[in-house]
Amino acid sequence: MAANNQFLPDLPIGISNWQVIRDDKMFFVDKTAQLGDLVTNQRKIFLSRPRRMGKSLLISSLKNLFTYGDKNFEGTAIYGNWPYSKSYPVIHLSFNQVEGTDAQSYAQSLKGAITEAYRAAGFYQVEEYEQEDLTLNRFLNKVGRISDETRLVFLIDEWDYALSSNLNNATLFNDVLSVLKTFYSWLRGIDSTRFILITGIMRYNSVSLFSGQDIQDISMEPQWSSLLGLTHDELITNYAPYIAEAARRLHLSDEQLIAELKSYYDGFCFDYNASVHLYCPFAINKFFAPTTARQSQQLPRFTSYWMTNSNAAQALKSYLRSIPFNISEDYNKLTTENITLTESECTNAVSFSQVKLLPLLAQAGYLTIKEVISNSATDNLGVNDNKPQFRFGYPNRDVSTEFKTVFNNFINESISSLENDRLLKAALFQSLEANKFDQSCDQLNELISGILFDAFTDAHEAHYRTVFTIWLRDIFKDVREETPNARGRSDIELTTTKGQVIVFELKLLNDLKSENIDYSALTTFEAIKDSILEPARMQVLTRGYGVNYHNEGKPVVGVLIAISAKERRIVAWREFNPDPNIGVREGRANAINMQNKQLATKAIP
Repeated sequence: MAANNQFLPDLPIGISNWQVIRDDKMFFVDKTAQLGDLVTNQRKIFLSRPRRMGKSLLISSLKNLFTYGDKNFEGTAIYGNWPYSKSYPVIHLSFNQVEGTDAQSYAQSLKGAITEAYRAAGFYQVEEYEQEDLTLNRFLNKVGRISDETRLVFLIDEWDYALSSNLNNATLFNDVLSVLKTFYSWLRGIDSTRFILITGIMRYNSVSLFSGQDIQDISMEPQWSSLLGLTHDELITNYAPYIAEAARRLHLSDEQLIAELKSYYDGFCFDYNASVHLYCPFAINKFFAPTTARQSQQLPRFTSYWMTNSNAAQALKSYLRSIPFNISEDYNKLTTENITLTESECTNAVSFSQVKLLPLLAQAGYLTIKEVISNSATDNLGVNDNKPQFRFGYPNRDVSTEFKTVFNNFINESISSLENDRLLKAALFQSLEANKFDQSCDQLNELISGILFDAFTDAHEAHYRTVFTIWLRDIFKDVREETPNARGRSDIELTTTKGQVIVFELKLLNDLKSENIDYSALTTFEAIKDSILEPARMQVLTRGYGVNYHNEGKPVVGVLIAISAKERRIVAWREFNPDPNIGVREGRANAINMQNKQLATKAIP
């Protein structure tokens, strides 16, 4: 049943203030059912979640509840079930607003944030302390006396922001660390707090936050796994009218739309049972935003929202530049999603020198738990704690597509040995524009040869597809990876400047264990034609790859590419046109002398 978009409430994109959402009658999913238990079962809590999963809205909701009770929550699960009858002053700190270039300036910025938080809670006398020339220790001691007879609630968002943002600067990292150690030593020493919630991404030691047992890390506890994010049931129930309207505009059934939403945005998992999968609320709201536009037929788009709108792509670039990793090991794990981590690697606090790429990517949301694979393992620090071991992978297509683009661009920039890279891509552009696919395959092979040889060890077909997509996006504006239709997904589709659509279908030859194969031999080529290229042609035709463009009147041409896993290069190709009256061209791709193209395996600094 089609929805009437005139009656769909606006979605709170980028808005994490509970009162604003209620006052403006914006759409929300009621996540308050567990809040009563949350604030009574534990009094001091740490919760790690990636960006845009709802941490700030959770904090805003709790701030409103502790300050006003449940009067602003009528119609929600917590209404009538909030466990406290009196209000409590709330000290709310967002550490993404605290900054500095050294320990002194960071401490001064923190003093300003604390002053504002106490003033907002009604403790105006704190302002005179900020004006005094006090060390952070003395300032905190004076502030602590203000509320000696009052039980406070501390809600702290993005506690690790300055640390995780400075993994490339050991001096500033340690300066911030020293300031935070002073702050959290003071916070933990306050005996009269009613409740403390600290949120963030990473866990760093030497800050007096993760030592001891008083602050409970609930990040992987199954009980709280769905506290943030959207379950599948919450999506299809709460977003039903948005789903109907989006499906109508995209000419899909509700079931087809839901399947694509699941592929793109579901899959985040944080609990050690690997039992609950979650959608990113920000990505879902961004997708459905066009359905709320009044008298507009703007189409919702299946694209990357979490990676491109939550600073996740920029943060990933920073992590890659800051943290050494082994290209022959970590690169292959990430391209094949063959990643295992222990619970300790996911939850243990680490020092600056102990930060590892894969655990960081897991905590930051680029990787997520796929399954529990063991209950006894030894982590990278040599510790056997008899805790679970997990297989990690990309949560969904939103993350994986952009992650691979950023990651492979970084690899190319870091290890490319081709001095004429730009000229080679310009030649590739010209050959594709002219439908000279024999030349295109040779040029792609040249580009492959410029990548670190070990990076293609055991590479899957998806790796070649992503790498080719990255190169093609450097030279064409419209390049799409895994374009879906009702019958499947094509590998790569691009539109040339002349308006022609080229549909690429890649096939990886599993020849790693075979005896030496002579790919220059005609008999080998004939075998590839029969067993690989012809079935691939039928796949493109029967599944209608490129049909969306064809319906728009654009000419479509198919290019089938056979890649040798053993030789790590294109060995054969075929061009064909869906029009049966147009002939087929095909051929063998030239081998590139890779002897002088290889680089020694090394860690990227």
